[in-house]
Amino acid sequence: MLRSLCLLTSIAALTACSPGDAGANAGAGQGCPPEVGNGVLVNQRVSVEQAMPFTQWRDDYPPLECAGELAPLIPAMPDGYALAPSVMTQPPLMGDDHVAMTLGVPSDPRTTPDGTAIAPTEVLMFEIIRYEPEEIAQFRQWFDANPGSYRQLSIEGRDIMMAPAGATLVPGRTTRIGAGMTRFLGEDLVLQVSYTNMFDDQRSGALERGDTDGARLMLDILDLAEAEGLL
Repeated sequence: MLRSLCLLTSIAALTACSPGDAGANAGAGQGCPPEVGNGVLVNQRVSVEQAMPFTQWRDDYPPLECAGELAPLIPAMPDGYALAPSVMTQPPLMGDDHVAMTLGVPSDPRTTPDGTAIAPTEVLMFEIIRYEPEEIAQFRQWFDANPGSYRQLSIEGRDIMMAPAGATLVPGRTTRIGAGMTRFLGEDLVLQVSYTNMFDDQRSGALERGDTDGARLMLDILDLAEAEGLL
């Protein structure tokens, strides 16, 4: 993973000198993660200048206003965690329709001698996506039709589903989390949380007991969603 991070950072430095700007960056604000577009070169997919800060450890989220209507659902940063360094083409996502964050416990030191961020060995991720009504209807139908393909859990009285990647798959739509703890929020949002060793914790019962950082993060987001009238 570290080698990949170094390689992508090097590619970014080269492509920063290439002509043209990342058209996907048009809506990014001050300090916000860049929007991710399509293209072969890195600078065609993101604004290199805006993506570079997110290749290092950060002790807090970008400004919450970057997330627009989804900002009230972003939980406090868990104790001991920070925003994990990303590869150049996968900065955090923050917008009205999509939020995706990868958190980790920073290493000490946080960088190699040449200044490259040391990637975490374990990560904690959450993602909130707004879908079209017909897509949400399709997802709900999948759960109704495939009761044996997922598991229902209760964590401190909160019902969640352990869903496989195909349960909320939309062709052509990029997501950061495949399988994970899943919950519908309101009429058009899907929340997913995933973390390293999640399935081991599910088998041992630690997840359902709420003994893990991932379970606590899921509960924190559900509390925020309830306050927003989404549960």
